[in-house]
Amino acid sequence: MLLAEFRIKTEKISPRWVTYRPYKDIVLEQLERDLSAINWRGLDLNCLDNVDELVEAFTQCVMGLMNLHAPIRTRKFKHPPHPWITDTIKEMIRIRDNYHKKYLKQKTSVLRNSYKTMKCLVLNAIEREKTFLFTKQINNNLNSPKTLWKNLKSTILANKKNIADLPSSLNDPDLINTQFLNVPGEDNVTISQLTFYEHHRHENSATFSLHTVNEDLVLKTIKDLRSNAQGNDGLSLDMLLLTLPYSLGAITAIVNRSILDSVFPENWKVAIVRPLPKTSQPGTVQELRPISILPCLSKILERIVCSQLTDYLEAQNILPQYQSGFRKWHGTATALADVVDNLLAAQDRGMLTILTLLDFSRAFDSINSSLLLSKLRYYGLDSNSVKWFHSYLTRRLQYVELKQMDGTSLRSQPQIVTRGVPQGSILGPVLYILYSADIINTIANCRHHLYADDLQVYLSFAPADCTSAVAGVNEDLDSSSAWCSSNCLSINPKKSQFMIIGGDDDDNNALEATISFLAVSIDS
Repeated sequence: MLLAEFRIKTEKISPRWVTYRPYKDIVLEQLERDLSAINWRGLDLNCLDNVDELVEAFTQCVMGLMNLHAPIRTRKFKHPPHPWITDTIKEMIRIRDNYHKKYLKQKTSVLRNSYKTMKCLVLNAIEREKTFLFTKQINNNLNSPKTLWKNLKSTILANKKNIADLPSSLNDPDLINTQFLNVPGEDNVTISQLTFYEHHRHENSATFSLHTVNEDLVLKTIKDLRSNAQGNDGLSLDMLLLTLPYSLGAITAIVNRSILDSVFPENWKVAIVRPLPKTSQPGTVQELRPISILPCLSKILERIVCSQLTDYLEAQNILPQYQSGFRKWHGTATALADVVDNLLAAQDRGMLTILTLLDFSRAFDSINSSLLLSKLRYYGLDSNSVKWFHSYLTRRLQYVELKQMDGTSLRSQPQIVTRGVPQGSILGPVLYILYSADIINTIANCRHHLYADDLQVYLSFAPADCTSAVAGVNEDLDSSSAWCSSNCLSINPKKSQFMIIGGDDDDNNALEATISFLAVSIDS
């Protein structure tokens, strides 16, 4: 038997006010009665003039139902709920507290003994549930250390990122919003660049057209969603699931109307941004990570469009062969396997390898929308599809929301997002890897591998060819840097890394001992 003792300093958690909707209290029979009374089929292509009116009418219907059956409540929580406090234990605690109240009033020995007995039973029950919970978490995740420690940390350790309030210097949502939108680098492209992509076609491209979908696909898409975050429109995934299957036809009508009209709804272009501290004691805006929350309904439409676009890109073999980010059957494992296998093979042949890991500064936020749209034409998207993406990318707004201890929120004024793909979106990653796909054309001497917005450039060579190898790597790096400048991206020199692998340790003393590649440490 293996025993372990943890001595953990628990954080004192301040009470918080939480606003929520009590979905568990909904009387489903009454909700179904009201759902069936709504003319959902009236929200179709013929009754309203445009997709924005369709979205507004649908949102009002659902919000009206939720306000009636699950009105918003605000409650004070002194501490996060403990997973070992079961319904049975809650009932035991209620009985214990009742005995205690009666004893304080009557002061009899019988009530005193009853209270003490119940108190012991509650303590023993909590101890048993704790033991069962932790034993289960450990035994069920022995083969998954990441999940094991994630569960243990969530139940044992306080989450400092949630506990730590922002200092007063960072309690200005307008300042934070302005800094989040301050993207490094230039946002200028030449007319010749745009003209080239608009009047040429990729060698593998055919023609891509967005097409309408049926209710079965929309239902599957809704069920595949995971996030229950509530966007600017006030709707959440829980709400949509409660309205199914009655609302399915209306949701399908919204999706198809957007595709047919090549218009992305204006109400879905507003993002709520909540800053998450990168450190336990953030002092600057740079130490905050923006978490963007988009409307739930928009993710249904995005996922459908993303699926159609991805199927086309893969079928036409448009994406770079060595791009492992945001692709089916690809990931960190494929990127690591390719690069590390080549490094080891070169080392076995007695060769050296120059490995350069390039990091881009806020790559997703730096994309130039006009250039992206021109590249979409270059890769075969028809005019209606490009028009839809133009509507999707433009006229977007975001505001920063800071939650306060008393349950209220501080909100910044909305500001226009002029660059980049929507943070937190489903389409954003695919659009980025398509936007950056032609960077590989600048690499003539080295091997390469892309993982999302990380670029690995490496060249293996015989020790006698060191001078020419360095020149070849520098040539490719210069070309890549020039491509970045013309495509509004910036290489981050502080996070980019360089190493020579192989050879004697004495040769590498002036270089980094280890570098981190996709969370894996590589030494020379």
